[in-house]
Amino acid sequence: DSKPGATAPRSTAPPGRATVNGSAPSVRREGGRPSVVLDGSGTRRILPEQLAGVEAASSQFVCSLCQFVMVRPVITRCSHLFCDPCFKNWVANEVSKHKSKSASGPVPQITCPNEDCRELLKKTDVILMEQADSKTSAVQLLQRLRNNLNIRCVHHGGHHQFGFGQDAATLKREQGITCNWTGDPLGYEEHMRKGCPVEAFLASKIEKTNQMPMTLHGGQ
Repeated sequence: DSKPGATAPRSTAPPGRATVNGSAPSVRREGGRPSVVLDGSGTRRILPEQLAGVEAASSQFVCSLCQFVMVRPVITRCSHLFCDPCFKNWVANEVSKHKSKSASGPVPQITCPNEDCRELLKKTDVILMEQADSKTSAVQLLQRLRNNLNIRCVHHGGHHQFGFGQDAATLKREQGITCNWTGDPLGYEEHMRKGCPVEAFLASKIEKTNQMPMTLHGGQ
């Protein structure tokens, strides 16, 4: 693993991360837990600090619009990557701005969201990375790099200094329960659902808390 201390500690998980012109879908914490950050569709988001391994290879899969590890990456004609939901939000915002200035007329091409790129894009210039021509060597490399991303569990011991690691830090201190899992993106989803002892304990605690009022009411 790369040392998580190599990046500056962040005091808390999003909401609070900067987004570009409000183009990223909103996120929320589940049950007040800083370690659980969900987007509007209920998908658990992976934080950049969870990426292990070669920083340069991993960081290109952090969406510049939402600052999370990408969900369903899209690739542009100018070879930039974004989350599919974030890019769609960006397009919607750009279209809305155009319509507010001009009530009629076609919507112009959309400028690439990358801050260092001014490429104008049509709908056909953007495609899901998984649907891109895998015969292209650059696409093959990107697909391989993404599939081989090494992700640490959000409750990994190396995250205790971050705001989002406080759930796990408290549990280790009080119960001695820890998790040091690392693996690929697909394995991460499975791990969080079934394999993480920290997540299992915290989720069961929340469930018991939510059931308490019902129990008390039923006993009256």
